[in-house]
Amino acid sequence: MRPEVLYAVKDRDFEVFATDAAVAMLEASLVAASGPERLPALIAVAWQMRQRDMQRALALVDEAQACLNVCTTLADNVLRCLEARLMLIRGEVMLLCGELEASAVQAGKALSDFAACFDTIGRADAHWLQHLVAAGQGNAVLANAQLQAVAAAAQGSDPVRVTMALAALAARDVYHDVCAARQKWDARFAGGTADMHPAAASWVNGFFAAAAGESSEHVESIRYHGISYTQALATGQIRRAVIAATNLGVAFNNLNDHHAALEWMQRGLDMARPHAWPGTMGVALLQTAGTLRELKLFDAAHALLLEAMVLMAPMAASRNFAVALRYLGEVELKRLQYDDALACFQRLEQRANALKATDLLCNALSGQAQALLELEQPQSALAKAQVALAAAQSHAVHQIDALRVLADIHTRHLLVPPPGMRAASAPLHYLQQALDAAATMQNYTLPGDLLEVVAQAHANVGDTAIAFALAKQAIAAREVTHSREASNRAVAMQVTHETQRAQAEEAHQRQLAQAHAERADALEQANAAYHAVLENAQDAIVLTDSHGRINNWNRQAALSFGRTLEEALGQDIIALLFAARFHGAVGATIMRQRAVEEDTPRLEVMALRRDGSEFPIELSVTSTTVRSQFECSFFIRDISQRVKAALEIAASLARQQELAELKSRFVSMASHEFRTPLATILSSSDLLRVHGARMDEEQRAGCFEFISQAVHRMKDMLEDVLLIGTTDAGVSQFKPLAHDLRPLCESIVAEVTRGIAQNFETLHAIDLRMADDFCQADLDERWFRHIFCNLLSNAVKYSPDGGVVLFEVMARAGEVEFLVVDHGIGVPAQEIPRLFEPFFRASTSASISGTGLGLSIVQRAVELHGGRISVESERGQGTTFKVVLPLHQVLA
Repeated sequence: MRPEVLYAVKDRDFEVFATDAAVAMLEASLVAASGPERLPALIAVAWQMRQRDMQRALALVDEAQACLNVCTTLADNVLRCLEARLMLIRGEVMLLCGELEASAVQAGKALSDFAACFDTIGRADAHWLQHLVAAGQGNAVLANAQLQAVAAAAQGSDPVRVTMALAALAARDVYHDVCAARQKWDARFAGGTADMHPAAASWVNGFFAAAAGESSEHVESIRYHGISYTQALATGQIRRAVIAATNLGVAFNNLNDHHAALEWMQRGLDMARPHAWPGTMGVALLQTAGTLRELKLFDAAHALLLEAMVLMAPMAASRNFAVALRYLGEVELKRLQYDDALACFQRLEQRANALKATDLLCNALSGQAQALLELEQPQSALAKAQVALAAAQSHAVHQIDALRVLADIHTRHLLVPPPGMRAASAPLHYLQQALDAAATMQNYTLPGDLLEVVAQAHANVGDTAIAFALAKQAIAAREVTHSREASNRAVAMQVTHETQRAQAEEAHQRQLAQAHAERADALEQANAAYHAVLENAQDAIVLTDSHGRINNWNRQAALSFGRTLEEALGQDIIALLFAARFHGAVGATIMRQRAVEEDTPRLEVMALRRDGSEFPIELSVTSTTVRSQFECSFFIRDISQRVKAALEIAASLARQQELAELKSRFVSMASHEFRTPLATILSSSDLLRVHGARMDEEQRAGCFEFISQAVHRMKDMLEDVLLIGTTDAGVSQFKPLAHDLRPLCESIVAEVTRGIAQNFETLHAIDLRMADDFCQADLDERWFRHIFCNLLSNAVKYSPDGGVVLFEVMARAGEVEFLVVDHGIGVPAQEIPRLFEPFFRASTSASISGTGLGLSIVQRAVELHGGRISVESERGQGTTFKVVLPLHQVLA
């Protein structure tokens, strides 16, 4: 083959990225070629295989190199250009494998050879590879310069390469300043991509997608990314297709459709894995981690980000690595690892400055401020947030982020008010600026959470009317957002469907776009009656016809009432969902709403679940006309948590009232019970002082005995009060040891019997009944004696006519049961539930001395043992106390 013929074949076949159809023709030529004609076919196919099938490309390169080594028929300049083309193939493979320095060497050598041979297309391709290397190394200035060199080299020779270079430059400009980028490049690509080669069209659509995404036009972003993805696949740009797939996932994340996002992330990973390209795999992993972060799976996202950053280590200076730092910092904040988050955002700040990426710089500064705030460094957080605000002057979204951080700092810390503050508080000062920034954004809907924060700030300074109005705006904003998101998701899913079916031919793309528009219009009509809002609302929403029959409801309604939509369709809403006692109130609300056709006041009633259980709700009713049909909309909010909180507050107030009553009882008891022994002490001491000299020894001893008994009585009462205090405070010592029950019970009976002999004139006896071989039990002896000395003493004290007190001990399975039975004055049935309250005394014991603390101490001692106590009593017939204690404890 003559050199000039060979060169002509090279010019035609070295498209930057050929379509699948063109590659099929090249493959057919390779199969048919033999001898000298096989060499150009080998190189042409290897060039198109460099991303489609890297291993095959390298094998073809080796075969072509072997042919070149023995070729004697080619001119030197042709040989040099072909060898330079093989260098570019090897260099791109090295780039894909993360070997950036080696790739740069290959690109430099190839560029030199192409320049020497005046091969403008070869020079353009070498500059393209150098641009990819520079981008991977984070050298934004060099990357832009190489793209400009691509366009200059290919100008007049290949419009496809020129368009690709300019579109890549435009996309890079988007991330620096989207408004400026659109002003600069929109006119250049205003003609669209219908007449473009799909390889170039993929890059132009990528620019359109990036500009739409940065402008929060997420449905448009999905549409363009989808087209770019299809065109990249059709032209063998696998690396670009992976990036487009993950960018589609990011766009779906922006619509809060995280499951669709995961599907696209998985598609990107599935494409990247067979090739094992670390940089491409790293991008797919970090974007997947971003989706997991949106799904609040922070630990899983953290693990994927670490894996992605290991893979992207050779490209640590790239924008993608910087994005990974941003995601990791945000995940660390959610994982409460604030020091690690701060370190990530500090690294991100360095990379953003090097990349001249304003968006990432704003993320880095706001992230540092948030981390410093969580680390209780408010002054440092304030300084960073102010720098973030200054950096975001041309980016309203980032301004809002910085202003919200500043408001949060001033909310959580009392700091010097900002200069020029006219608002009622520093948080309101910054939040008002955030609202002003939002107002500058075209077609921007204020998010509900921002309005809620502003409402809370007004509430904090007492502006309740404004706070209430803002809260209502927040609810409305959420409803608008939910409606728009649902509609956008439906449209976006249609775009995804088109993308999957799209073919490389632009005419077919136009047909699919037209079909998409028709389907989108039909979908918009089908979703006319809040259907999009229904499935995304936090409240249960039920739609009825004019007769009150249910014709639709959302997922939250199904969860709240435990019924499927199919079960509810056609049912009367009042009979099905509301407790019978509220039918009248709900019916009246509906009638009032129908009469005035305005929103009715909210009504709090009880709703019915499928199982018959009731739960409290807040109900509001509105009406609307859909497709000329009257419908009622019921907005139902489960207020179980609110009611629970109210009950807890009521219980707390009741407890405070109970404590006040206990205080009153204690004062009453103390004034009564301490007065008697104090009077005894006073009278006895007066007798000794006045008549002591005339008393004999026995009389004086009697006076001293009265004083001693009174002092002991006061001491016992104070010890009871202290015991109650220690048990209430949870500091009681409890040290169980193994004890033989029989000797211990006999000791207690003997102790109480001695007290009977000293203090009671009537005849009393204690009948202890228990088996002779009774087992051991793990008890705290001190508390055990408190229990049964008190119960037995009470049984005697409240049996003024004397008699026998039964003390019976019986073993049960793992437990021991004690009965103390008397036949005394008993307790009225209505007073039994209060017997164990501190300072409470039954009405039948009013004439008998006592503090009302004994049984309360007994109950606490039983609970310390992990046991239980119960009482049965009848007035005038006697009382039975039953105590059940476990046989075994964890011994001290």
